[in-house]
Amino acid sequence: MATGNALLDELPEGERVLLLPYLRPVEVERGVLLMEAGAAIESVEFPVTMVASLLSQTREGDPIEVAMIGPEGILGAWAASGIDLAPWTATAQLGGESLRLGVQEFRQALVDAPVLRDRVQRYGLTQTFMMSQSILCNRFHDLPQRAARWLLIFASKATASAGPLPVTQEMLSHMLGVHRPSVTLALQTLADAGLIRSEGRGLIAITDRPGLEVMACECFQQVQTFNASVTGQGSGRFGPAGED
Repeated sequence: MATGNALLDELPEGERVLLLPYLRPVEVERGVLLMEAGAAIESVEFPVTMVASLLSQTREGDPIEVAMIGPEGILGAWAASGIDLAPWTATAQLGGESLRLGVQEFRQALVDAPVLRDRVQRYGLTQTFMMSQSILCNRFHDLPQRAARWLLIFASKATASAGPLPVTQEMLSHMLGVHRPSVTLALQTLADAGLIRSEGRGLIAITDRPGLEVMACECFQQVQTFNASVTGQGSGRFGPAGED
């Protein structure tokens, strides 16, 4: 039985059946705090239609997004290493369904399900690469390029959200760690180039995806290529041919 989460659905049937009784479907509203940095975590999340943002914050509470997690993966992969505290804050960037699994059940499953263990480790590596690429992009690329990259990542994960993306300028300013007027100018640059279009307050439509990928420089494509090489997503596999 398919779950809607790619990491789970690529598992061998025996391992997926092992997990199903412990997965609890939950409906998560947009903006909900899923995990708080430094706080104990009691469960991990396998998003189905939900998209979550991992945030790093200053002492004053100013956030910047360091990674995004959607139906391709797992929120809380670090729990596999025995870490009981959340390294980052996580919020629901897009509301939707998620499959919740208790931390203890998750760790036991990693013992009983070797393919799951391998894929969780691989997914953790893709998140690390995404974070490193975000650092590079924030340092060397201008704001329209960074905004283009973020919109593409969000669109690639919000697969269940047909039509325009729910994106406010205030939200994007927090995700990119810049002031709102700068985001306004960046989005206007993308709109003037015919790459995006405002569909009303808080909604943005991507009107030229190839053009937006060009605007996003190499960062978006490098993350996509690395993820595919590590997890096999896009080819329908995790890992080398013959590995199941």
